[in-house]
Amino acid sequence: MPDAYTRNLRMPELLVLALGAFTHGVDRHLLTGLMPQVSTDLHVSAGTFGASTALFAAVFAVASPIIAALTESWERRLLLGVSMAMFLAGILLQVTASGLPALLAGSALIGLSGTMYLPTAYSSAGVRSTSAARARSLSFVLLGASLALVAGVPLAIWVGQTWGWRASLWILGGFALASTLPLPTLSPIPVPPPQQRRWQILSDRSVINLMGITVAVMTPSFLTFTYLATILHATAKIVPLAMLSLGIGGVAGAALAPPLVNWRGAPFATLAAACGVTLTLFVFLMTHGTLAGTLAPLFGIGALNAVLVIAQQHRVLAMVPETAAPFAIGLDGSAVYAGGALGAAVGGAVLAIFGTGGLVPASIFISLGAITFAAAARPEKAKPVDAHSPNISTRRISQWHRSEA
Repeated sequence: MPDAYTRNLRMPELLVLALGAFTHGVDRHLLTGLMPQVSTDLHVSAGTFGASTALFAAVFAVASPIIAALTESWERRLLLGVSMAMFLAGILLQVTASGLPALLAGSALIGLSGTMYLPTAYSSAGVRSTSAARARSLSFVLLGASLALVAGVPLAIWVGQTWGWRASLWILGGFALASTLPLPTLSPIPVPPPQQRRWQILSDRSVINLMGITVAVMTPSFLTFTYLATILHATAKIVPLAMLSLGIGGVAGAALAPPLVNWRGAPFATLAAACGVTLTLFVFLMTHGTLAGTLAPLFGIGALNAVLVIAQQHRVLAMVPETAAPFAIGLDGSAVYAGGALGAAVGGAVLAIFGTGGLVPASIFISLGAITFAAAARPEKAKPVDAHSPNISTRRISQWHRSEA
């Protein structure tokens, strides 16, 4: 993708975007960490409660590119502000829920908020960066989501275990408000011109392969994450530590990804992450009966998932023109959360049929398939030798632009 904007986003602006990612990151993992308390209070099984996570992910997966298309002409700060207002409304629904339907409605609304906020934050950071700085800018926003696991989720889980899960949601509402207030300080981010034929991106085999890799690699991780408290037998002290370990790993992965991508390229980073996730899931299966054997593999999974997200975003931004960046990032977000929905759904079925002991082995089996697919699918294989020339996907979209002119 050409570097149309030569001035990278300033650090305070990246901090604002990272703060919103932090808020969404806390919500993404909070209720799964409190699954035993929530399911008991609402009188539902752990498998049924997993439907809440699956719904959240499914809403994001389906709605993300649609929302990106419908709101492409919105001023970016307005779009971010509306998304955070929806987030706050979703929290209010959840905190007042007397049953699973209201909790699911709140999860769906928060999922819609994420479809607006996260692609906008990532695409804004990526578009407003030179090629050399793009991985760093993307990793900075992702760092906010990773820090959510380090600071926000353990604190909120501790509050939930001490004063009830609804109290932790009030804390999350405070994070959301703090994420909303600084949005007016962002400098205007140029709105890309409308793309009347944007949906043809979905017919590009390179884009489809890239999204498929993301789904395949993320599914086994989310299968384990969703039912982590159940796998660990809901030990009160270890669940916040487990989330903390995931978060620290995510921070480490966000720091590792830019030099790795710049050194060996984003495709290599993706394949390395896929292999690493499989290995760490196997180690987790063998050792999660001990504290160190639980925390160390979770640290690795958190780091590798962060590398995967940044590498895949880097690949998709290099594959499409600048005007398609928000839509393309929305597709990548859809792929991540499609993996989340699939992992939660498969995990619920495995839990019902094989019990808790089948969850991690199922994750490993799926992860082995993900490695095969990530190695076999080569979205960039049509890229010409000249690194400065657009690849086939870019040329196609450029032709669409000319046909619309």
